[in-house]
Amino acid sequence: SYTANLSLNFMIMHLTSCILILSLLALHASSKEIDTAQLVVSKTILNQNLVENKDITVQYYIYNIGNMPAFEIELKDENFNEEYFIHKTGSHSSRWSHLAPAANITHAIIVQPQFPGVYNFTHALVSYKEQQDDKQVRVGYSSSPGPIEVKSLYEFNRYHSSHISDWLCFGLVCTPSLLIPFML
Repeated sequence: SYTANLSLNFMIMHLTSCILILSLLALHASSKEIDTAQLVVSKTILNQNLVENKDITVQYYIYNIGNMPAFEIELKDENFNEEYFIHKTGSHSSRWSHLAPAANITHAIIVQPQFPGVYNFTHALVSYKEQQDDKQVRVGYSSSPGPIEVKSLYEFNRYHSSHISDWLCFGLVCTPSLLIPFML
């Protein structure tokens, strides 16, 4: 029941994030032409079950919904403290020189939680310039997955393992009661 609620919450979060991005894209398409770069950023955790000492894939989608390119784009995510997470692949701070209008960037990182518990995965920070020689830097935030439980490996295996050792013990215990009548 708790696992079902967690899975349902994960699907609702993912659906909400997609609806937000689509509504922003639709709003932009219906509005009058704006000659600036506008970035929409989504942060998604791709794993359905988060387990201690197992990889977690976090994916960032950066969309330029403006009519002009964005320059010096920088993505920073400081949610993954080295005390609680092992950094496996990808960079928590990434830079791109430019992003054309109606284009996107996909960036992923892989981390490994060291301890079970509830972690609050908040937004990532995105900064960019609207013009290449512009001094003003625009700052935005990604969507936020929110608090998500990381299960212990023992609890995860209890629900998802094949229980082979349990079935072998059951078979060994049942074998004498089945063989003794045949020997008589």
